[in-house]
Amino acid sequence: MSDRLLGRRKMSRSEAARIAVAACWAKMKAAKHRWGKGSSNAEFVLLDMGKTPYSLSLATHVLCCIVAKREYIKKLQSAILQRHACKASWIESLPVHDVFGGQTIWQGSVEVFTLSGHPKAKRAYAWLDPDGEEGTAAMAKTILEIPPVDSPLSAVWASNIAAEMRGL
Repeated sequence: MSDRLLGRRKMSRSEAARIAVAACWAKMKAAKHRWGKGSSNAEFVLLDMGKTPYSLSLATHVLCCIVAKREYIKKLQSAILQRHACKASWIESLPVHDVFGGQTIWQGSVEVFTLSGHPKAKRAYAWLDPDGEEGTAAMAKTILEIPPVDSPLSAVWASNIAAEMRGL
């Protein structure tokens, strides 16, 4: 049996990454995983990975992150649909760091969506809040871009103020 078939041939890092991505892609196709419409971002990352010198484990990690991010976005879109009765299309993720008196109040990533079918808002901001009660699942926070909310940071402020008011 040849060394190539036994895996003894030394492989470049970019070749290993291409093989890892191809293997993961084949597994997803075999599992009939559907990316759905608008999958160009995920496919671009997969194709681009084959051209860059990432290690096998990093390629697998990146692929898993892509799948996890898509599921996260779908959960938030579902929450927006349920709460505000309109469809949401993801635009971007933006980092938010809310500081008051030198202390971090909230830090995380806020997802920005465009809305179709809402009478007042054109955008929504959403994220999962892991700080629920003990033993409960993370709760999706969805805030519409209606003044005074005009940015991811102001959406976080509005959410925090609403939570404080509920606690009074």
